[in-house]
Amino acid sequence: MNEIIEENFSNPELSVDFLAEKLCISRSGLFAKIKTLANITPNELIQVVRLKKAAILLAENKYRINEICYMVGFNNPSYFSKCFQKQFGMKSGEFVNGKREE
Repeated sequence: MNEIIEENFSNPELSVDFLAEKLCISRSGLFAKIKTLANITPNELIQVVRLKKAAILLAENKYRINEICYMVGFNNPSYFSKCFQKQFGMKSGEFVNGKREE
């Protein structure tokens, strides 16, 4: 499952249905499995992987934040920013500036 998410994190179509289909499991079966293993929902798992990839790309300082947003599968930069701040406790711009100072 992690391999499928890792290979497809940049695909905006990556979803619970996409994962369930690739794993030949029902949506409810996938939800139960992930909830049991990680205590989060499949959507949360996908989002965490995307945000961690975004943090790696931001740390490299090669791309603009808006570019990274789309590179990791988000369709909306403001939603990406909101999710990033919730996940890491800081705005993506603050994260970039903090990495520059290190």
